[in-house]
Amino acid sequence: MKEVKLYGVGVGPGDPALLTFKAVQVIKSVDVLAYPIKAEGAISFALEVCKEHLGSGGGGGQSQEKLPLLFPMEKKSSTLILSWKKAVDEVVTRLAEGKSVAFITEGDPSIYSTWAYLYEGVMESLKETEVEFVPGITTAVAVAAATKEILLDGEERLAILPATYGIEILPKLILDFDTIILMKAGKEIKQIAAFLREHSLIDKATLVSNATTAREVIVRDIGIFLDDDSTEAPYFSTLILSIHQRKGALKRC
Repeated sequence: MKEVKLYGVGVGPGDPALLTFKAVQVIKSVDVLAYPIKAEGAISFALEVCKEHLGSGGGGGQSQEKLPLLFPMEKKSSTLILSWKKAVDEVVTRLAEGKSVAFITEGDPSIYSTWAYLYEGVMESLKETEVEFVPGITTAVAVAAATKEILLDGEERLAILPATYGIEILPKLILDFDTIILMKAGKEIKQIAAFLREHSLIDKATLVSNATTAREVIVRDIGIFLDDDSTEAPYFSTLILSIHQRKGALKRC
């Protein structure tokens, strides 16, 4: 009997070469390949990353269904809930038909991913569904690789959070953590840069946009966002702040 299963597949930060073998295997084998879009008719970043592996899928040689699921860039909870429910219903319908489904998501499915809403919704509707998480390379480690930055050493501590929530607690973060990664920092970059300059930490911050892709940009002097009002950062930018207060603990052993 054919296995009916739901997969949450991380496709990594953007470079197709960073897809794992397991991710490719799952993407090629399922009956339905679901992917997130931010608006009707919009291009899916996750789908673009793995498009060279798309084609005829499982289902006994039948053509693989490509299923776009709308997860809008919207703060209104009522709109979001309706979109999430529709996405869950689409997937539940196909699982109930005996089809295997993979939902692809940028980065890793367990870190700030729309997969979380889909997974929780499906489990509420079909509690016996077999589910597998397929991990992917996260934006955090991709940014560290791009900047050639050691994230952690010895007794150091790492914090990863969205920039929109991180700004208000930055005064506490810089005391408690050695490396701080702020996701989707583009819109908040001027406010972040002002705080870091005030606390003499601006030289310890680097901004990376579109890490691992052909559009990757690394800004090591984020003071330019304060000194030049016309300079802006893409929404999908990640800031890495490397303080390293506890660095070298192992060398002291």
